[in-house]
Amino acid sequence: MPSVRSTDRPIYWAVGDPIVASDVLDEPGVLLTGLTLIYNTDENAYLLALAGVSASPMPDAGVEVIANTIYSHGSTLYMVRVTHIRTGHDPAITPNLFFTYQGDAGEAPAWIANEWVYVGTRRMYGGVLYYALQAHQTLTTTYPTAPDILGLLWGVVATTPEWAIGVTYQGDNQLGGGNGDVVTHQGGTYRCLQGHTSIASWSPTSPGILGVLWAVHD
Repeated sequence: MPSVRSTDRPIYWAVGDPIVASDVLDEPGVLLTGLTLIYNTDENAYLLALAGVSASPMPDAGVEVIANTIYSHGSTLYMVRVTHIRTGHDPAITPNLFFTYQGDAGEAPAWIANEWVYVGTRRMYGGVLYYALQAHQTLTTTYPTAPDILGLLWGVVATTPEWAIGVTYQGDNQLGGGNGDVVTHQGGTYRCLQGHTSIASWSPTSPGILGVLWAVHD
């Protein structure tokens, strides 16, 4: 998970839930060596918070740009993902190098290929909210619903009690007996016994699963 890092710039990048901070207090607005810490648990919301902050114009090609620095280009804000020598390409088409503020993205920015995501990063795809299970660079073949990807690289952010693939459920083993997550599935109600991230063969009604990962919940 990315962490807050001390720099000589008045902007600090932090994303994740919870925020992981290094040598700074984990509170919005705290001053670090006289500079204001600005952060949010969501990348897009973070850039929105910077809308009133004066960002430097994007440097010309051939100039080094530093990771976590915010630049303006046209009417859009961009954050440098990795330190690199600026190319002549529009930052909007190089998401592996820049994160683009997507306007009012609602719950999360849309999933796009060729960007780096971290554990817990949230993205919308096909009207469903997903979160990254592993840090990785997205590819055209690793969208959340691609074969064998759901439950491996992406999980579903559960918004209903209906059991779904790719959701991380907490069980009695984590929350105490009788307190595991409760879901509905094929007309029944079940309680999670052992914490896990669901896959197709681990539904409450799958062979051998009831009594191991799930129990009937009255």
